[in-house]
Amino acid sequence: MPRYLKLSISTLLCVFTLGLMGCNDYTPNPEDDIALFQPFIDVNVNKKSDDPYISSTVKPGDKLYDILVNIQHGRHDVAIKQLKPLVDKGDADAQFWYAKMIFDSSVKNRYPALQLYKKSAEQGNPNAYFELSPFGEGCLVYFGEKNCTQESLTKAIELFKQKAKQGDLRAQYFLLSMLKPDGSVIEHETYFSNNYNFTHSAESRQHYLKEVIRFAENHYYQPLMDYVDTIISSKGYKSPHEASTPELFSMARELLTIAANHNYIPAIKLLLTINHENGIEDNKLIEKSINLGSSYSLYNRYFDNDAKGYEGYYYGLFLEQLIGQHRTKDYSPTADELDNMTDSIIERMNAMTPMVYIDGFTSRDKWVD
Repeated sequence: MPRYLKLSISTLLCVFTLGLMGCNDYTPNPEDDIALFQPFIDVNVNKKSDDPYISSTVKPGDKLYDILVNIQHGRHDVAIKQLKPLVDKGDADAQFWYAKMIFDSSVKNRYPALQLYKKSAEQGNPNAYFELSPFGEGCLVYFGEKNCTQESLTKAIELFKQKAKQGDLRAQYFLLSMLKPDGSVIEHETYFSNNYNFTHSAESRQHYLKEVIRFAENHYYQPLMDYVDTIISSKGYKSPHEASTPELFSMARELLTIAANHNYIPAIKLLLTINHENGIEDNKLIEKSINLGSSYSLYNRYFDNDAKGYEGYYYGLFLEQLIGQHRTKDYSPTADELDNMTDSIIERMNAMTPMVYIDGFTSRDKWVD
């Protein structure tokens, strides 16, 4: 068969098979990312911040701060009570979070959640519009196609563009993940299976990663965490995290270290996990994450094989204070011991400076570290 005919047939097959996706032969090589990240790593890997809220979504004094902290600690009953007065006043942010907390809790809550999303959206909340689109978390399943419209997505994008122009990094990351370079919206299936800009071409990938670095330089680390998740993974609960090459694994640890040094709990959690898998127990980092409000690290202290007797009981009480769940081990403290434990826990709780890592885009299954 003549070569030109083979080429024509290949082209036709490509067109019919991929359709609007285009005939793209690009296959990303994560090894190429190392050179792009290395200057950022060299400058930042040894930097540390004393500001516990430097990477926090919101900070003390914000109306949502205590609410989001309670959501992260799994104290949703407390968060609901805190949100209710704000919802009753018509606060758009509170309406959004209240709806996000209840939409899948029972059949009876579907309609109230839908109405709250709509009220929040009507006040110009782009997150609420997004949740009322086909991309919204559980929207099609819980609210149906009638309520999950392309019009809502268009409105969300329009509002996020306004916030992005004002310097909102989360809005900018949303648009980076949602829009193709030509400004068109990424297809629903592509959005959930892989990031178009991240995998489409060498140029679009480089632009995407430069943006990830820019976000990290401004202490917004969720994009960096999303990237790290693409280069290291675990095959199961008891399987260690791995990368395709030692160089990529090393780079991932350095990126996590940068975010951890700037008090980002998800990075600290993953870094502690990887360290543990490699026989390293970083007690200083564990204590740091507890001070930042990490329930994960406190659980580790409680379930530690050495945390028996007095120590095990102490961390059980500590967990009860933090997450509201009663957890104690087989130990009967004396009255004096119980007083000492209580005083110590109160002192540590008062000294805590919880950072908030969740935002309007965070799925419910990732709220609690």
